Amino acid sequence: MMFSKSAVIKFLDRIAGAAFLLALLVLLIKIFFPGPLIESKPVRVYAVNNISISKPSLIEKKDRREYYQKRQEEQQQAVMVVRRDSTGTVSLWFKKYEQLYQPWAILFQLVFYSFYILFVLATFQLKMFFGNICRDQFFSPDSVKRLFLTGLFFICIPVIEKIQGSVFVKTIEELQLNDSGYTFTNDGISIFSFLTVFGIMMIIFSIIFKVGVNIKNENEDFV
Repeated sequence: MMFSKSAVIKFLDRIAGAAFLLALLVLLIKIFFPGPLIESKPVRVYAVNNISISKPSLIEKKDRREYYQKRQEEQQQAVMVVRRDSTGTVSLWFKKYEQLYQPWAILFQLVFYSFYILFVLATFQLKMFFGNICRDQFFSPDSVKRLFLTGLFFICIPVIEKIQGSVFVKTIEELQLNDSGYTFTNDGISIFSFLTVFGIMMIIFSIIFKVGVNIKNENEDFV
C-alpha cells in the first residue's frame, strides 16, 4: 500500500505540523513575552494551571467586594502578586530581576520551560513520524524511533507538570511571595492524564512497528 498517496495520512501530517508550530510559538511567547502590560509593570509573569486554591475563610460574603477592591489596590504596590482566575491558574508577578535569580526561582523557571519544551519535542517527533509515512517509510527503524520518542515525551509531560506545580508552591513558600491571603497546593495536578494514555498508546504502536520492521527484514533476507 502506498501510504504517501493516502489523503488521511497527508491530513494527519499537516495536523502534526500545525501542532508543532503552535507548540513552538507558545514556547517562544513564554520565553520572550514577559507578561501582561499593566501599570505595575512586572519584569516577568509565570502562570501555572491546575493549582488548588483555598479561599480565605475569615471574609464574610458581604465584605467580599470591599476585600477584592482592596486587594486590587494592593497589587499595584506589592512586590509579588499571586492571582487566581476561574480556571485555577495562579500567576506570579516578578517585579525585580533579583527575584528571578533566587535558587528556588531558577529551579521553577527551568521546570516551567521544560514543560513547554516537551510539547515541542513531542509534536516534532510526531510530525517526523508522519513525514516518514508520507515518504513510504512505514516500517522503518526511524519510524519506530520517532513513534517511541513521541510516546515517551507525552508521558513525561504530566510528570513535569506535577513537578512544576510542586516547585511553584515551594517557591512561593520559600521566598515568601504569597501576600494574597490564599493557600496553594498542587493537589489538582495528576501525573496520569489523557496525554499519559496517548503516550502509552504511541509506545505500544512503536513496539508493533518494531515487530513489523523485523518481519520485513526477515522477508527481505529470505528473498
